[in-house]
Amino acid sequence: MAVDTSAPRAGSAAASDGGTPDSRGRLRARLVLPLVVLLVATLLRFWNLGYPERTYFDELYYPEHARQLLEQGVETDFVVHPPVGKWLVA
Repeated sequence: MAVDTSAPRAGSAAASDGGTPDSRGRLRARLVLPLVVLLVATLLRFWNLGYPERTYFDELYYPEHARQLLEQGVETDFVVHPPVGKWLVA
C-alpha cells in the first residue's frame, strides 16, 4: 500500500503559511522572554554601578594576593580563604 507524502496531513501547518498562530506565538515567546530577562539583568547589573565610591577592606588585599598567586603560585601572606576567588581576580 502506497502513501502519498506530498499532500499535507490533516491538522498540520502548510510550509508556506509559517505555521499555526499558536506555534508562532510560542516561537515569539521563546524569543521575547529571554530578551526581557536579559534586559532586566542588564539594568540590574549597571544600575548604581558606581556605589560605593571608596575602596573597602577586601578590595585592598585581594588584588595583592591575586598577584602573588599569579607570580609565585602560592600566597605568602596569612591564608584565610580558599584561593578560587583570588585566582579569578588574577
